[in-house]
Amino acid sequence: MQDGSEATGKFLSSNATGQATWVNSPLTPVVFGTLNSNYITLTDNKYINSNITLTKGKWLIYIGILVTSPGTPSNTNNKWIRLTLGSNNSGASATQSGFTFLSSYLVSGWLSQIPSPYSYTFLSGVIPVDVTNASQTLYLWTQNFQIVGTDPGATTSFFNENYLFAVPAY
Repeated sequence: MQDGSEATGKFLSSNATGQATWVNSPLTPVVFGTLNSNYITLTDNKYINSNITLTKGKWLIYIGILVTSPGTPSNTNNKWIRLTLGSNNSGASATQSGFTFLSSYLVSGWLSQIPSPYSYTFLSGVIPVDVTNASQTLYLWTQNFQIVGTDPGATTSFFNENYLFAVPAY
């Protein structure tokens, strides 16, 4: 069956009504992304120099980013940080082309209120996507920060905890 989604290593599968489609093989390996290796000041709607390239199909993208604050986060001065994926690596915000989100499209968290020098926060989560192009690079962006009081600031850190990888979803 030729429908544009066939490729080496794919399996022909059907849904409950018998409609056939090509899907990633259960043997499809994990795909690792490229992570930023520099400190980046996190501002709203910013590409943070991390990306992953996936083939057509459904994927679970695992994201884990270590964040620190140069300020002193507290109950009255804090920042809710959100990360998302986009098909672009420049512009005013993440755009969506060549893929769709299957449910949640954000990974988020508050800055840690533990005093410096240990004021690290770890943002982690999973974003499920359906890549509709034969191949699509997805870029990691910040999106829709919520600031309480005075913004304590936030930067990415890279002390070997960070990860960006995808596994096929069936």
